Amino acid sequence: METRARSSAGEGDISHALRRAAQEYRKNVIVNFGFQLPLIQEIESKTSICLSNIGDDELAILGTVLGQRPFPNLTSLRIVDCSLEKRVGVVKLCRALASGNLSTLETLGVTNSCINDKDLLALSGALGSGHCSSLKHLSLGGDRDEFETGGASALAEVLASSEALPVLEELSVRGVEEEEGMVAIFGALEDRKMQPGLTSLDFQKCNIRLGAASILARALQYCRHLRGLVKLDLTGCRTMGDEEVGVLCEAFKSKNLQHLFCLSIANTSMAEKGFLEIASLLKAGCLPGLHYFHAIDCVMTETSAKALIEAYQINVSLVVDMVVDWPGFSYQSSAQSLMLRNETSLEQRQSGKDLNDGGGGGGVSAGVDTGLVEIDEQKLRRSPSSVVFIIKKFRISRWKITKVLFSIKKVLGKRKTRILLRFASLRSQKVVSDRESVPSSGPLKGMFLKPRTFAWFKFPLGTIFEIPDLPENVVLYELVYGAFYLPPEWDMNNDLTIVRQDGRGTRLTGRVTMPPGHRYTMIPENDVWYYVERPYTGEDFSAAFFTNEGMRFRFPTGSSMFVANR
Repeated sequence: METRARSSAGEGDISHALRRAAQEYRKNVIVNFGFQLPLIQEIESKTSICLSNIGDDELAILGTVLGQRPFPNLTSLRIVDCSLEKRVGVVKLCRALASGNLSTLETLGVTNSCINDKDLLALSGALGSGHCSSLKHLSLGGDRDEFETGGASALAEVLASSEALPVLEELSVRGVEEEEGMVAIFGALEDRKMQPGLTSLDFQKCNIRLGAASILARALQYCRHLRGLVKLDLTGCRTMGDEEVGVLCEAFKSKNLQHLFCLSIANTSMAEKGFLEIASLLKAGCLPGLHYFHAIDCVMTETSAKALIEAYQINVSLVVDMVVDWPGFSYQSSAQSLMLRNETSLEQRQSGKDLNDGGGGGGVSAGVDTGLVEIDEQKLRRSPSSVVFIIKKFRISRWKITKVLFSIKKVLGKRKTRILLRFASLRSQKVVSDRESVPSSGPLKGMFLKPRTFAWFKFPLGTIFEIPDLPENVVLYELVYGAFYLPPEWDMNNDLTIVRQDGRGTRLTGRVTMPPGHRYTMIPENDVWYYVERPYTGEDFSAAFFTNEGMRFRFPTGSSMFVANR
């Protein structure tokens, strides 16, 4: 979209300016700091900066500039996939953070950039300075980063403070290799005295053994500031086995975790006993808010598979989408069918009425359920050629989304128009009224919601789907279950078999070009999860569902994808 192109270009301008400044500085062409002025002006116009593939020199220059003066408009700074082995860049960045010039920063991420324990010590010192009190989202570490006890303990001291990060909502710390470090971090979470605020905890690829797991379990079970927890991600913690999972399951029985929406213990050493523990608590109705359970690359047996299916059968309110290595397709099919049965039943009990019983109001046709969708009348007046529908809830069954689309067609009448679907933020329950404010880097970031929204995905504030005019047989509602709009070019590491609209089968490998204007349907053999083993860069996918360890797509049999003209 146009907005996205502008933002990408802006971030490219900053990267280019940093590289040019680094080259000039290394050559000693300029001995004063006059070259900083264009960079300062560029940064002043930004509210969000995401930099990748830069080195220590470039980050050092950025840190120096950020330390010169306040940047009150900047609310997000992310450093991703960089090479920062020399540490000078991280040191300069930490000085800028501690200076107070970035006091309005709400998001900070330094991930997958070859940082180590000394860098974590420096970052912890900056975070503990008291000048990062607006921070809501903190991400440190990744696949290329390694932390030890010293850095983790320093971060734990910051987390234990009620003053350093008082409004923190999402915490991600990955790559802590020593259990003592995780004991310190979990101990800080247990002791932290603050108002409820943490909604997401991500400790992927950390060393979590029984001692650390026990402390985490106590925090989850008793700490009031974790009552709003929506996501817990322990993916890749290979030291976690059945014993550690069993300890955590005791915490999962607590009423303190009523709103936990996503639980990931994938790629751990959990086996049959751990799965049976999970199945038992789901059967008993524990974790009533859970909608997404991710446990692939764990040892799944037929016994544990039967136990999970039995949980669906006994607990008719269970609508958890389980991503596990089922021992056979029949188990996966049974689980999916039971989940959809429970989902439809639950929604009917909650709504108590059909979509078409919903009232109109606000100029919306009486055929549109305003609890699910409404028309942006202001946009309609400004641009009669397009209509914006604001989707208020997104976890809706297939029959209901079909009726939503039918209602949209009724509102449009005979007009041939482009339809924009704008999803309300599930965090703030607001929508962006100005299209220029729509986040541009924004594929669908995360499968995690605020509690009680009865929705499937959490979308960034103002996320927009562009739905062009499509043939009536295109199954738009499959967006709920994994079909999505592909960009014209798609990098792939594996094969994808598709059936084109004319019915001819094609196998595509490597770099794929999918021409705009074609509809693709997944054939039955590919009703599987497709996994891309590489980090998401934000450049090649315009809309994707993905996990933090890579990208994962589900293509249900018969799902439809339409490549829109860009």
